[in-house]
Amino acid sequence: ERALLIALPAPALVHWSIDGWQTVHDTETGDTELGLHAIELDAALFRDARQIDFTLQWRDSGNWAGKNFQVAIGDGARSANP
Repeated sequence: ERALLIALPAPALVHWSIDGWQTVHDTETGDTELGLHAIELDAALFRDARQIDFTLQWRDSGNWAGKNFQVAIGDGARSANP
């Protein structure tokens, strides 16, 4: 199975959902020691989902990204749609 990796240039809280924001999860990024901060969401978490919605809160400033991001899930779905 695949996983979704969200890699960012700075530490952030990733606020995400697989059911259209009805249930939300907050995951802190970790330092990859490669100049990026990332989270990896295991495919088992979203096996029955059609998309993952997420937004970010930057830890250094506390500012939110100001928009939501969506990743489609399923056969042939491989792109992120800002």
